[in-house]
Amino acid sequence: MPEKLIMNESQSADLICSASGDPPITLYWNTFSLVSNHTVGDFELLGLISSDYENGSLERFNNFSFDANSSTLILSISASHGTDNGFVSCIAENDVGQEIAEVSLEINAVPNIEEMRVAKNFYWCIYYKVTGFPKPQRTWYFNNILLQNPLIQDLENAWTMKNSYLADALHLYSGGNILIMTNYRSISSMYVQ
Repeated sequence: MPEKLIMNESQSADLICSASGDPPITLYWNTFSLVSNHTVGDFELLGLISSDYENGSLERFNNFSFDANSSTLILSISASHGTDNGFVSCIAENDVGQEIAEVSLEINAVPNIEEMRVAKNFYWCIYYKVTGFPKPQRTWYFNNILLQNPLIQDLENAWTMKNSYLADALHLYSGGNILIMTNYRSISSMYVQ
C-alpha cells in the first residue's frame, strides 16, 4: 500500500490493503474523513482476479496470499473531492492486537473560499475559510490596492485556512476588501465590505 496517493480532483483510485494473522484477523478501512463516493470490497469478490486471469496475467497478484488467516480489501474512491485531503487508514486486528497502515491523500483541487465574515474582537477581523490543494497563496486588496500589512496573521494547516486579516475599523468601513486565492489549478476571489 502506498504511503501517499496524489491525484487531481474528480479522478478515481483503488487502494489495496492486505494483512494476515493468527488467530484470524478482521480487516477494515477507516473512511470517516472521505467526502467523495467510495466503496470497500473484498478483493476476490470484486472480480479482479478473474478478469486479469482471463487476460492471461496474474503477475500483479504475486504478492498476495489467499488463506484462512489472510484478508485483502480494496477501497475504491470515485470522483475524488478536494476535501478528501488527509488520511485514510487500513486496520487489521485480532485477539492479539491491532496494526494500522495510513495513506496520505493529496487531492489537487481549485481554491474555494467557503466562508468570509467580519467580526470585532480586540481588533476588527475578517475571518475566512479556504480549501484547495496545493495550499493556495493569499493576496488581499483594499480598494483595489495590494495590501502588504505585517498585521495579517494566518492560522492554517495544509488543506484549509481559517485566517484573520487584522485591520482598523476605518479601513473596513471606508472601502472594500478583496481576497484572492490562487494555486496552479485556478484562482478564486471574494469581496467583503
